[in-house]
Amino acid sequence: GKLLTKAGEKLSKVPIIGKFGAESLTNILADTTLDTAIDTIPSMVEIAMDGGSAGEVALEGLKRTGINLGANGAFETVFKVGKGVLGGTGEGGLKKELQQYVKSDFDGKGLELQQNFNQYLKENVWCRTDLSNQDKIDIMKANFDMLTPEQKVDFNVIADARAIKNAEYSNWGEFPDIDWPSFPGLDITKSVYGVNKNNITTTLDRIGYVGGKNFGIISDNGYIYTQSERAIVYIDNKYAYHQYELEAEYYFEAIDCIKNSDYDSINKLIDVINADKGLKIEYIDEDIMERYNTDFLKFQNNPDLKELCKEKGIDSTYGVFGEAAPWYSSSGDKICDGGAQQLNTPVSGQVLKDLGILIEH
Repeated sequence: GKLLTKAGEKLSKVPIIGKFGAESLTNILADTTLDTAIDTIPSMVEIAMDGGSAGEVALEGLKRTGINLGANGAFETVFKVGKGVLGGTGEGGLKKELQQYVKSDFDGKGLELQQNFNQYLKENVWCRTDLSNQDKIDIMKANFDMLTPEQKVDFNVIADARAIKNAEYSNWGEFPDIDWPSFPGLDITKSVYGVNKNNITTTLDRIGYVGGKNFGIISDNGYIYTQSERAIVYIDNKYAYHQYELEAEYYFEAIDCIKNSDYDSINKLIDVINADKGLKIEYIDEDIMERYNTDFLKFQNNPDLKELCKEKGIDSTYGVFGEAAPWYSSSGDKICDGGAQQLNTPVSGQVLKDLGILIEH
């Protein structure tokens, strides 16, 4: 009724909360006698955003209204703002002068969403020479927090300014220039192995889209490695986490077919996999096989990998595995601990998934 409309109109004007909070309140707020509370919510949120003792008082006031917006995430967003942690910059939260760069919503989902997200940052944040690397990272985090759970699926956002190559107060250009560790990211001071039929591990996981070639190895006790152990500097995003089972029975034959560009044999293998797994994988043609083979050769011909295999005396035909290397910044700071058991496959996870060899749990 009128109470709900009034609440929505007021919250829509609150910085940061915007349309997301307004719609949530309008849709969920019970028809109670909260007229006075509704009138004060916008100002309480703004005070809470500033933190400090006054912010804590305002936050408690918001709690006492008894409004539960948890069903679609707006409650969580309100309280992240109120506690001053939106953007994850520590005790002070996102600096007030940076809040103007936080967009209340982004259109699309999947790749389209990421493109829209990055385009907004490129045009409004990454290009700013008056913002430090840390400012830009904090703004990126704050914008990520405004996404819905559905939009966060496989969404990766850099979380540590020390991993950025660009000088402070520079224009980042098309994308943050991340100082990634050398391929394949394995610790050369530890044992590294070539994958074979006797040592392959089949229970794997990955953070983000399956288009890459590196996977975490899930141990027998089910331990899940941390971001730092994986040497990943993305925001910790539970909606980007996936577990897989690798069908070792067909893996080696498939890699042999791809290595030899033998699309007739791989189509025969597809028949076997379809019959065994009840799948309907379509045959691949010469063009697709050429793409698979190019992917395979790019992996095998990587200079860093070739040097690693020579040093360790191993064969990388079916991939390599070992421990993720620690990640150090250009100034020598340890960004990530490393140590996770990591498998690098010679073709992308997407290729293996398309062939019915990598099965998501």
